Amino acid sequence: MTPIKPLKFFMILLVARFPWLLASVSIGANIYEKNYIPTIVISAVSVLAFILGLIYKDKLINTLYRFNKSADKSS
Repeated sequence: MTPIKPLKFFMILLVARFPWLLASVSIGANIYEKNYIPTIVISAVSVLAFILGLIYKDKLINTLYRFNKSADKSS
């Protein structure tokens, strides 16, 4: 279905999803323990990362595309 190799796909998935999985588990644990300050900090950082991702998505995609294109030429 996609031209990307499965190992590369899963490595990208692991790198991209792991920090957010860690953050969501941390938020859940902190709420359970009634530690609200870390929950607020992690949530604020997550919202900030989301907003920055929306703002700079085109620039990021173009940078990654150029990086991938140059990596394909060298191999």
